[in-house]
Amino acid sequence: MGIFKYIDKSNATLTSRAVYRSRTLTTSSVGLKVVQYRSGSRDNFPYKYSESGSYWASLHTLFYSSGSLQYKKIDGQNTGSARQWWDEQSTLHSPNFHQNKFFTSGSIFSIPQVYFGETITPGTFRIIDNSTSKEITIRDDGYGNLYPVGNSISQSNTSPSSSDNYIGNVFYKSGIVTITDTGSYSSSIKYTDVGIKNYQITFQGSHILHTQEYVVSIQPQEFNSTMNFTARGRVSGSKHLEGSQVLYSPHLLPMLTGSGWLPYMTTIYLYSSQQTIKGDDIRHPQRQAPLLDPVIIAKVPRPIKMRDDVPITFRIRFDI
Repeated sequence: MGIFKYIDKSNATLTSRAVYRSRTLTTSSVGLKVVQYRSGSRDNFPYKYSESGSYWASLHTLFYSSGSLQYKKIDGQNTGSARQWWDEQSTLHSPNFHQNKFFTSGSIFSIPQVYFGETITPGTFRIIDNSTSKEITIRDDGYGNLYPVGNSISQSNTSPSSSDNYIGNVFYKSGIVTITDTGSYSSSIKYTDVGIKNYQITFQGSHILHTQEYVVSIQPQEFNSTMNFTARGRVSGSKHLEGSQVLYSPHLLPMLTGSGWLPYMTTIYLYSSQQTIKGDDIRHPQRQAPLLDPVIIAKVPRPIKMRDDVPITFRIRFDI
């Protein structure tokens, strides 16, 4: 009676799919950080940047060196190689993505990856700041540009996220959001006021789930017996006493040997291919489980009767 069967490699597949989750973060969200950066913020010799200065230097080096007024060099060092790295990593190769506003000061929002997963979904990012005299709403245009909603001061009559009217950028895969415009949202509110006190950030994060699937095919006459010790009679003379070993017969009870009887299955055990399987016979019927340790245990929602006339196929799926 077989109790093991190998799974063909062609019956094991790994698939990936993106799932999306809406997020709402606030000023008190763990790990969320807002920093006002300044290009001149650094200590004296040996010219170590302060925190705000180091943020400016990082943004300049990784994201803005080729599109800003501060171009190519920082402290005499060429930043072209870092810029090339960002171009290779970025998916924002679009004429609609603007970088011409990067000055000596601004704001940076750093969002931990645990919140957005693989990427922030373009077109879903919002910042709402209600700590000023007028609620400020900033959103992204799907191309990596931020623009204000309902602002009373405009640089031109072109689209809200044009190279004139955009006020910052969102780098979707890095969780970095910048407000680079040094102008004003209204006559009394500057863009540098956003994020100082109470604010809310909403977006949709994209997470990649990997699913492993095994196809287990049971042919007629396979696995049509049972390992359940209660289906076997006790060996004559065996006593069920505490500390004593109870021996069971290798044969099924007479009532379970008819042509119409077949067992029900409830569980499929999967074992590692690195484990050695010696034979497929049961020399110890009294054991309720194989000698090997399963690496995956799949349970069906209800018992399924085995068949001796048609094959049965099970699909086992789990996320990894």
